[in-house]
Amino acid sequence: MVGQVYGAHMHRALAAWFFAVVALGLCTACDPVGTVGCDKPFAEPIDPNSSQHLLPGVREPRYLTNPPTSGAHRPGTYATGVVASPIARPEQVTLLEQGEVLVQYKAASTSTRADLRRFVHKTAHVTVAPNASLRSPIVVTAWLWKMNCRAFSDSALRDFVKAHQPAQPVSG
Repeated sequence: MVGQVYGAHMHRALAAWFFAVVALGLCTACDPVGTVGCDKPFAEPIDPNSSQHLLPGVREPRYLTNPPTSGAHRPGTYATGVVASPIARPEQVTLLEQGEVLVQYKAASTSTRADLRRFVHKTAHVTVAPNASLRSPIVVTAWLWKMNCRAFSDSALRDFVKAHQPAQPVSG
């Protein structure tokens, strides 16, 4: 009798464990906002120095966030698309002001960099560049908006671009 009761409890415990593992697997596979690998995009406050234009050779000012989503910027025309070297923060802000979305990565694998290149080639007004100072592996920015990603997610990046790329560039 003791063996039968113990066996019944063990059977129920194993069944509960099995369903918990399956449910956990399904929950981690689900993504209610369609951003597997990425956090939800969030708005950042405007930097009070956003109307400040920096002359060539002037030292880079402090920014409220890294990477910045607004702030002092250096007017000009800068490389877009896939950029091989880091973009200085004043130029990042200029690109954001001009309507670009920046996708910056830190120590990305060869396959992630290839995914990012493919994404840029099929999406207008998106620039990809390395940035060793990031806290997340991938950070996506638009004017006043940011999204941190642990891994590349085509759908999350596409949704971010669609939601946060202005129809008209921000003037400044």
